[in-house]
Amino acid sequence: MITIRSAIPDDAEAIAHLHRQAVQELAKDHYSLEEREDWSPSVDQGRIDKFLNEMKEAIMIVADNDGIVAGFGSIIPSENELHACYVLPSFARQGVGSKIMDKLEEIAKEHGLIMLKLNSSMSAEAFYKAKGFSVVQYRRYTTNGGGQIDSVDMIKNLS
Repeated sequence: MITIRSAIPDDAEAIAHLHRQAVQELAKDHYSLEEREDWSPSVDQGRIDKFLNEMKEAIMIVADNDGIVAGFGSIIPSENELHACYVLPSFARQGVGSKIMDKLEEIAKEHGLIMLKLNSSMSAEAFYKAKGFSVVQYRRYTTNGGGQIDSVDMIKNLS
């Protein structure tokens, strides 16, 4: 059973591996292997530390399936930004991402936000559209590794 909870430091390694798996498997129809490797390189301590730091800067939640981190998401309220929403490939298209999004939107409203913006991969554009986000513009995005990938800026009114 999926439960949504706050991310804790002990989740960071699982989140790093989840991010890599999601990018490598779920984005392969839209991005080359080189682009995916640049976006989400192999997990090492630096990648784990990146997620630990994100937990300090953002509000991060996880979808917990009996101790397995099945998905995660984060928002940065001070920037009205949905920063991340990723799901393990084995849990894709089973409502896990929607549960994460619903909770993040609830948290955003609790923080007084009336809109959320995000930069989405092309592979997640349809998901965000289904969740009520609208396209603002298409552009190139600089990945973790410094490369450029196609992406889409989106926005959603929460009021």
